[in-house]
Amino acid sequence: MATMTNPTNAGPATRRTWPIWAMTIAVFLSGLVVGSGTTIFILHQQRLRMFRDPEAINQKLLAEVEEEFKLDATQLAAVEIVLKRRQEAFERTRTEIHSRVEAEFALLESQVAEVLPADQRPRWHTYFKEFRSQWMPPPPPPTVSTAGESPPAS
Repeated sequence: MATMTNPTNAGPATRRTWPIWAMTIAVFLSGLVVGSGTTIFILHQQRLRMFRDPEAINQKLLAEVEEEFKLDATQLAAVEIVLKRRQEAFERTRTEIHSRVEAEFALLESQVAEVLPADQRPRWHTYFKEFRSQWMPPPPPPTVSTAGESPPAS
């Protein structure tokens, strides 16, 4: 009896592999974009957190100096005192600058509002308030000096 052959299966399977490669590249690129965006967001948040919490900067710097220079307990305590004193001076300077920057922001907000039509001003104030909350950290909390310590040298 004669064998019947199917002409469509006559040769080796010829599949197109370009869709698989295109999909692989698309998945890779989307992962790259999402990963990069997430990294940038996290780094930005960490930087803002450090800026808004000056004590965190001291703790991070103290840990790095201790590790890098192999400080003993006495040196570590001395460096910690220096960092605390300098941080208080930084905070005083930051408070002074913060009040000046706040005044400039207030002028900016009011002067731009004067340029805008009356119906756009409420939207501008809402927009600007959001902008300031994201980019202008709150002023540092007042620091309480430890009794018996001499005031930090400026």
